[in-house]
Amino acid sequence: MPRLAEAILDVLQHAGVDTVFGVPGNHNIELYRYLPDSSIKHVTARHEQGAGFMADGYARVRDVPGVCFVVTGPGLTNITTPMGQALADSVPLLVIATVGDQPTREGRLHELPDQLSIASGVSVEAVQPQDPQSAIIWLQKSLVAHKSARPGPRYLQIPLSWWQQTVEVPQGPETVPHLSAVEPDLASALGLLDEAACPLILVGGGSRLAGPQVQQLAEWLGAPVVNTVNAKGLLPANHPLWVGGSPSLPGVRDLLATADVLIAVGTELGETDYDLLMLGDIAWTQPLLRIDIDAQQLNLNVSPTVGLVGDAAQVLSRLLEALPVEPRSAWCDVVSERHRNARYPHMHADFAAFFDVIDAVLPEAVVVGDSTRPTYYATWMWERPYPARYFHSASGYGTLGYALPAAIGAQIAQPNAPVVALIGDGGLLFTLGELAVAVQEKVPVKIIVWNNSGYQEIANSMAASGIDASSTQYKAPDFQQIAIGFGAAVFAPVNLDELAQALREPVSGPVVIVMDESRFVQQPSGAWY
Repeated sequence: MPRLAEAILDVLQHAGVDTVFGVPGNHNIELYRYLPDSSIKHVTARHEQGAGFMADGYARVRDVPGVCFVVTGPGLTNITTPMGQALADSVPLLVIATVGDQPTREGRLHELPDQLSIASGVSVEAVQPQDPQSAIIWLQKSLVAHKSARPGPRYLQIPLSWWQQTVEVPQGPETVPHLSAVEPDLASALGLLDEAACPLILVGGGSRLAGPQVQQLAEWLGAPVVNTVNAKGLLPANHPLWVGGSPSLPGVRDLLATADVLIAVGTELGETDYDLLMLGDIAWTQPLLRIDIDAQQLNLNVSPTVGLVGDAAQVLSRLLEALPVEPRSAWCDVVSERHRNARYPHMHADFAAFFDVIDAVLPEAVVVGDSTRPTYYATWMWERPYPARYFHSASGYGTLGYALPAAIGAQIAQPNAPVVALIGDGGLLFTLGELAVAVQEKVPVKIIVWNNSGYQEIANSMAASGIDASSTQYKAPDFQQIAIGFGAAVFAPVNLDELAQALREPVSGPVVIVMDESRFVQQPSGAWY
């Protein structure tokens, strides 16, 4: 029988895992003993935070769990930030860590009291099984759990004394049955839709694989479709019922208020999607049909009139099968709504021109954003052709330093498609070391550094509140020289034509494109964004 570490790799291979991200350490080196004999590629991050973000980007593009290996203590605490981001955005991660066997403090290497409690706070499930055999069984189930339960970080910790023990590797589950809505709820949902004269559909990241079903329902109901960031590209941007923009925009919020029934599919109805501009909470007074794979989520933030638990595509398919044959006409002019939104002061011509260049040169690129000024404008100004072609860390958990490693992970997940990281100078300094990974692995990711020598979004927010913003400003380093030192290709465009040329440049590794904000933004912008 195989030892535990070898069995773990066997289970990962059987589940189709081809890449893991991590940082080897003394406590988990047994996992690395068997890696050369497996089909799994290991990507060595320069920090466990980078490993977690790479796994996040990989998972979003491939729709499979991103897998990470970390050591006891600091390995876990370093990766808790990526786990928090993945938890906020329902991204499937699998983190395998080690843990000391001693229940009390003894001053041992990497010692961390109650490590499992720390992991539990940023996981949908965190376990230390009773024995090695139980660990293998849990691992098999966790690798398919994202198909039938809310995706998110799952955490397994292995006591150090288990590495030399042997286990059996039973035939694991290939799939887990999807949850489905029960008939009484389905009947209630149909009754609600039958009464709706002005229905509106809200879609979030949980609907990402249900695009055809959402489109069918929208066309049958004549219902406008409003998307969050993680649902960008769910319908074609030119679809006559696709509102686009963001539910945080005043015009879209007005449209929500006009509807008489709301259908929310795979969305938290949370602040960072529905009140990013801090206009105040939405009243949510209309009848609400809510569909979510997570039963607990159904009653968070807003309680539904009717709640259906299950996979979005499956539940919507069942609804569609039961609807009458005759479709309805659209109750509002969505094209006029788009034009109305385009006139709001939250739109910005300079950022629109910037987005147009990326669309023209790399129309199907995956764009990974950080908390930086263009990312906020992208929330409501930038449409994408397909799901998972744009995602960022600026909503939900809202960490800095996400875009560079997440884009590396996304590029590794799809090596033949273009990937763009959009990150500010402040955010880049959080995870700059991961550029070494992109160089070593020859990852051809395009890294746009939006440089304004400080935390400009925070500075705007402080200034609007009458607070001295000097703490947000610093002298930015010479990013061009730093990138050259890492071995990356470097461009410093001074206009949009040069930006287009830099994006077109054929390279065999990462490209760092340093953009001085003052050269590209002439129109002032207001408030915090």
